[in-house]
Amino acid sequence: MIIKPIYYPAIRAAIDIQLMDALTLPDEVIELPIYLDQAEIDVIGLDADAATRTGDELTMIQNAIIYRIAAYICPSVPHLVSNQVLTSRQQWKDKDWQAHARILLSRSNQLINQVLNGVTSVIEPPNHFTLAQKDLLA
Repeated sequence: MIIKPIYYPAIRAAIDIQLMDALTLPDEVIELPIYLDQAEIDVIGLDADAATRTGDELTMIQNAIIYRIAAYICPSVPHLVSNQVLTSRQQWKDKDWQAHARILLSRSNQLINQVLNGVTSVIEPPNHFTLAQKDLLA
């Protein structure tokens, strides 16, 4: 395995910064084969040497897998997050999770392309942070 539990907070942050703890998005969800295993299989399918990469290339492969896992989880977030985030429940439903998943997959593909072809493309800065509600700023 290329992705270990130490990377789970990064997966949560890629989805949404409010998911930084295992209470809201449990490790067991991230570890489901349809997310973690499938993301690694997909990246290894694109880069047969992914598991043996080192240095910066390994970091890019790890980040590509992190983005891919997050993308696979995104559409299910409104249903997966625990009831402990009830105050944010409407925000979870209002977000376009499919669009967010496409952005994350695009970032994953850009990193894999960079490793395979040495092509450095412009990767949009992450927008994982959400704005505070207006009444919190007053």
